[in-house]
Amino acid sequence: MNKIKSHIQELISKELKGGAIDNWHGIETDNIDQHLVTPRVQVYHDSNGADLQWEFWTVLEEIPDDQSGYTVFYDVDVNMFGLGFHGTGGRMFSLGLYGSFLETLNSM
Repeated sequence: MNKIKSHIQELISKELKGGAIDNWHGIETDNIDQHLVTPRVQVYHDSNGADLQWEFWTVLEEIPDDQSGYTVFYDVDVNMFGLGFHGTGGRMFSLGLYGSFLETLNSM
């Protein structure tokens, strides 16, 4: 587990050093650390209503204080980041995979 966490954190760190954040939700280079979270496995449900669910690694919270906004997660199986959100009752929902960390963050 710790190897996976370290791998994810390294991927994010490399991207942040080599790319630009262009995000409409107020997440910028100078405050990204306030939104990054220690990678943790969470169950994400299909946002289209299908009875599907997956375990992804949540790596970023748009609004960390009350966990009401978007999330960025990592899918170990396909080595891609995706966008999700908090639904009612504490359920997490996937909006799909977007590619790299920055591609996903900038798609928010």
